Formats: sequence, C-alpha cells, structure tokens
Amino acid sequence: ILNDIKTYLQDKELSFNIEEKSILETIMDFKNTLVKAYVEMDPSKILEYTRRLCTGLNQFYEKHPVIREDDPVKRNTRLALIIISLLVLKDLLYILGFPVIKRI
Repeated sequence: ILNDIKTYLQDKELSFNIEEKSILETIMDFKNTLVKAYVEMDPSKILEYTRRLCTGLNQFYEKHPVIREDDPVKRNTRLALIIISLLVLKDLLYILGFPVIKRI
C-alpha cells in the first residue's frame, strides 16, 4: 500500500498542517532517540519518544479526517503518515519487549 501511495504522491505538491509536521519531526527523530538512549543507557528516552509519537497521532486524529478526506492528495499523504507511524510504533513495541497485538 505504501508503495502505491508513494507512486501516487510522487509528482504532487504537498503541504502539511501543524499536527502533520509534528508527527513527521517525531518520526525523523526516531534514530537519534534510539542512539541517545543507548549511549546514555537511559530507556526512559525511548518511552518518552513513544509517548510523544502517540500523543501527536492522537491530536492529529482528533482534528483531521484521514479516510474521509475529500482531497485525494491529502488523504494519501495522511495514510502514508499513519502507516509509517504504525511501523515505527511496531518497532518500538519490539524494542521495549511488548507483544504486538494483531487484533482487539
């Protein structure tokens, strides 16, 4: 799905709102957070990062539609953002030793 979205958005002009920018900045900080937690031997940095990403996603979902977005460029951009965030969260669950729940 992510490859299809990437292909669709390839030549489109994208603009991001404050919540989307916040999520993107948090995702971009993933590697640095892991390195910093490792170097400082401080796993709380990973927990804080996870909380920050989840809070950003929650704030985003409260304010902006994703599937119901009428503009296909915005919809696909938001879907890609959510998919990437979920992949990062899945990695964080693994790193923190929590089981990944496939169904509720």
